[in-house]
Amino acid sequence: MNLLVFLLWPFASGLLLFFFGKKTHWAQWTNLAFQGIWLALLFPVIEMHSSVTTEVFPIAYTWNWLPQLKSSLALGVDGLNLPLLVLNVVLSLCLALYSLGKEKLSSSYLGLFSVLNGASVGSLLAADALAFYIFWEFMLIPMYFLIGKWGSKNRVYAALKFFAMTMGGSLLLLLAIVVLAGRGDVASLGWHDLSKATLPFSGWFSVQGLVFLGFLAAFVVKVPVWPFHTWLPDAHTEAPTGGSVILAGVLLKLGVYGIARWCLPLFPEAAMAAAPVMLVLGCAGIVLGSFGAWAQKDIKRLIAYSSVAHLGFMVLGLFAMRAEALQGAMFQNIAHGLSTGAMFLLFGMIYDRTHSREISEYGGFAKNHAWVSTIFLLAVFASIGLPGLPGFVGEFLVLTGTFASSPWIAMTASLGVLLGAIYMLGLVRNVFFGTESYLVRSHPVALKWNEWLAVLPLVLGMLWLGFGANSLLQQSENSVRAVLMMLR
Repeated sequence: MNLLVFLLWPFASGLLLFFFGKKTHWAQWTNLAFQGIWLALLFPVIEMHSSVTTEVFPIAYTWNWLPQLKSSLALGVDGLNLPLLVLNVVLSLCLALYSLGKEKLSSSYLGLFSVLNGASVGSLLAADALAFYIFWEFMLIPMYFLIGKWGSKNRVYAALKFFAMTMGGSLLLLLAIVVLAGRGDVASLGWHDLSKATLPFSGWFSVQGLVFLGFLAAFVVKVPVWPFHTWLPDAHTEAPTGGSVILAGVLLKLGVYGIARWCLPLFPEAAMAAAPVMLVLGCAGIVLGSFGAWAQKDIKRLIAYSSVAHLGFMVLGLFAMRAEALQGAMFQNIAHGLSTGAMFLLFGMIYDRTHSREISEYGGFAKNHAWVSTIFLLAVFASIGLPGLPGFVGEFLVLTGTFASSPWIAMTASLGVLLGAIYMLGLVRNVFFGTESYLVRSHPVALKWNEWLAVLPLVLGMLWLGFGANSLLQQSENSVRAVLMMLR
């Protein structure tokens, strides 16, 4: 029952926030209270997981809602989804703090954001394919309006592109679920029943091959895997600050989670057959995403392309079929959410004052903004994999595991580490050091108390994962090994 309450809380909060209308001030403070309560509701969920450490995706709640379609609302939590649940709640609390005092962030914006949280958490908790699809698809609606109404100049184009590309992949997922529901040897659409089903694989036109491709299509667009990444730079660039943070921190991570949760364990033969192609695509994403970031003149767009590169490492970890690589991918999922979320959040605070995203208009920012610059630098160092910060742990595990199975892929992908340092340190040099520009001199950035508090959990999270990485790795170890056992 704890999981059901945890799931329903953001939906209920979002509906209540819509009723505040033009009372933006009260809506923002109420939203902060709602997010604080949601954080409190997370602790019983963490305790629930700690009491069950060996079972694979244990089901904590079931409601047999659509027996005619072999579907039920089944919810479960384990080492794969719990870290992402925690990250989702923490980022939402940070954004609630950030929103205080910003008149543009109305009750409708806050309500949509809360509903988006509910859909993303539902996707993480769902242990039934149809329930998963409903939550997965529902995420598109609030995100479309968040970008399309509260975004920047080209927001409508970015929102439509995001919606069209992700919807296209999701429709193939729905077709795959329909095929599964129509098979007599599939007892139900529950994750555990699907894991026991015998789906023949004799090539890509066999049942398992086609169903695997249907699931994979939705996930590779959401990750996004190169060359399905083209919606991401536009969405990140045009989205409001909160949209960019939650997109980088949670929504992209659901694609990685979907592959680890659904594609690898349920369709093992197809996953093994697809692995060589996916490794090449992941490597291409790392290298081409890095060059794309290097060429950008817009700060948000540069960070967006860096995400394409970092997510390429996660694709390698997923399809290297090695325990250390898969653990590295799931660890990097959280590490990237913290570091990139922090960069988008901090730059959002800067942009609120300067109203410019052009790198050329900045310079010398660190001269009079030492603390803001220090935190941004910390996020950059975490992103490029400086030892002692979480990006290093994730990328090292991924490359180590990938090298054991595909040495040339690992060596080519390691180029992304070098390129990442080049373009991110170039950003730091041009924005924070050198001669102080007119824009920086004429727009002082003095963060308010709530903005400092909004950034603090992300800073602590990066330091914690950097120096105490084993605490997270132990959480996911059993689940990762269970996935690999199902692959073999």
